[in-house]
Amino acid sequence: MKKLLLLLSFIGCIMFSSCEDNPTDAFTPIPVAQNKFLKASVNGTAIMFDETEVVKQLVTENGVEYTDLYITAKKKNDTSAQIIFKVEYMMPGTETCYYFLYNEGDREYDIETGNSFNVNVSSAAANHIKGSFSGTLKDFEGNEVTITNGNFDIAF
Repeated sequence: MKKLLLLLSFIGCIMFSSCEDNPTDAFTPIPVAQNKFLKASVNGTAIMFDETEVVKQLVTENGVEYTDLYITAKKKNDTSAQIIFKVEYMMPGTETCYYFLYNEGDREYDIETGNSFNVNVSSAAANHIKGSFSGTLKDFEGNEVTITNGNFDIAF
């Protein structure tokens, strides 16, 4: 009986020691690609701005604090054209963007000199912003640029 008990104990030890906690068998999340793009047609030419930068900026105005997102989009390795805009952090809607600039070479077209421009932030989460934009911007000399089919999907 002792031999049988010893044999069963030996087999049990071998079985338990051969079972190894293998972390590769555990659930491994698949990384999700981060969206970081802004695209639009400028005067009929489609442009993909594939390099974005988002900076959170704390603002105090009349004793009230809030946070803005300062977003810059440009083409990788090409700074000849870029879009810069500000929106209120975590605030969706059409009233959250109050600054929008299209810069092409040495010309700056903005919404401050021309009011025919719409920005709609359709989704505003802690680290992700999504929306659309279109309209006409003007430079200080009154020259216009028309932007259509503008949209952005930026995780930061």
